[in-house]
Amino acid sequence: MLCAVMRLTLRCLLLPLVVVLVAPLPSGRAADGDTRPPVPFRLSRPAYPESLLAHRIRGEVRLAFDIDEHGYVNNVEVVYATHPDFIPPALKVTENWRYRAALQDGKPVPTRWKETLFTDVVSRGADPFSIPEKAPADLPTEVQYDLPPSIETVAPVVYPYDAMIDGREGSADVAFLVDADGRPRDITVRKASRPEFGHALAAAMAQWRFKPAMKNGQPSPALLTRGQQFGTSVEHLLLTDSARRVREVLIKSKEDIVPFNRLDPEPKPLERTAPAYPEKHLGKPGKAEIEIIIDREGNAQLPRIVSSSAPEFGWAAATAISSWRFEPPRRDGKPVDARVRVPMDFTPSRAEVAAATAEEGNAPPDQAPPADQAPAAPAAP
Repeated sequence: MLCAVMRLTLRCLLLPLVVVLVAPLPSGRAADGDTRPPVPFRLSRPAYPESLLAHRIRGEVRLAFDIDEHGYVNNVEVVYATHPDFIPPALKVTENWRYRAALQDGKPVPTRWKETLFTDVVSRGADPFSIPEKAPADLPTEVQYDLPPSIETVAPVVYPYDAMIDGREGSADVAFLVDADGRPRDITVRKASRPEFGHALAAAMAQWRFKPAMKNGQPSPALLTRGQQFGTSVEHLLLTDSARRVREVLIKSKEDIVPFNRLDPEPKPLERTAPAYPEKHLGKPGKAEIEIIIDREGNAQLPRIVSSSAPEFGWAAATAISSWRFEPPRRDGKPVDARVRVPMDFTPSRAEVAAATAEEGNAPPDQAPPADQAPAAPAAP
């Protein structure tokens, strides 16, 4: 699955960190002919982002970067992250990292290097939604399990733009199958106070990944439900502090948002999350155009679906783009909030086309719990 996206790049809001000093730089010169890779002597451990305390997932960020002949870190690239909110603190700590430079024939040389950072939740928090230890007895045997699935990667729920600006609150809940690979499938909106709330929650869940349930020692599918409340207040956790600030700017004076073509340089993306291909349209091409506000710290905020070939493509694109990070946009050398539109094309691979053809006419079993049955617990992404 490929999607053509706007050429852009990013830097992020920097969060608190915990500094850990490793071994000090040893003195002395390297022997002639000595060859070795870089050796860290000062590393920092990123703090756990407050926005994810409720999820209690383990943070993993894989970075690739250059280490110059003096041991300084440059050109940091994010290769993978379990959630985009882990990226800012990871990027922040690399600013203080130092290495003993790589040696080639006894001489310091620049090199490209990779590191993986892990960070665990520092307080228990609350589950984003409750996963039963045992599947309800009235569900089919194929979705019964011995060990429940567990959350590995989460994605934020996009607050529908018009409802968010107007302050309209609401709710939605979905049922979905976590397959034996840990991917959500057959996502069904059981109820929603507004259709767009259901679309937004379903698109977010399509981006999640799980450690699959186990049955008889083998990965097994599991049927789960999740509910979401939509509101602009802090307790809903749908909007960051920066997003709430940008919302107020939009409400009071849209002129304070700078058009993309009036920026000094084009802000370049530092992290771009690929969208989940809508299962309903598997094997079919699609497109969407999303408008976002890149805030002063480089975060993509308040995505708005401008157009889409089908609603599912629009919500998949908006969900992915809401996690993008950019270099802070600037005008006259000062950080500003900037407005930009991002076109996104969805092109199925040959395997996806073949899978869609094979599955035509094979509708999934009706396993979703009834709409009047409340999900285990409402969640905040």
